[in-house]
Amino acid sequence: MPNTFCFVGMGVSLIEAAGCGIPGITAKINDQLGLTEGFLHQLPPYESGESFSADSELYSVQAQIEQLLSSETRYHKVSKHDRAKANEFESNHVMEKFIKEAEVEKYAFRLH
Repeated sequence: MPNTFCFVGMGVSLIEAAGCGIPGITAKINDQLGLTEGFLHQLPPYESGESFSADSELYSVQAQIEQLLSSETRYHKVSKHDRAKANEFESNHVMEKFIKEAEVEKYAFRLH
């Protein structure tokens, strides 16, 4: 994996690649046109593949790769943002967020 330039995919494999510092380009299910909704960090929270938004902007995978090739600074910036997004999926972060959400007053009555 140290020689991997970028990863095109979705789900756990995309999160794992991004967590290793490899920029992740999200794939679309059964796509034959080479379209993407962008890099992992550009998706809504807790999404790691095709978004469920009907009006999401689409890009060509080729254009995303060209962005990464355009400059080393751009590459490292995307890598950093994707790694941070991948970190949100770690179980301890998900659980901490869940507990905070559950303790909000409108839900707290269910915890006792």
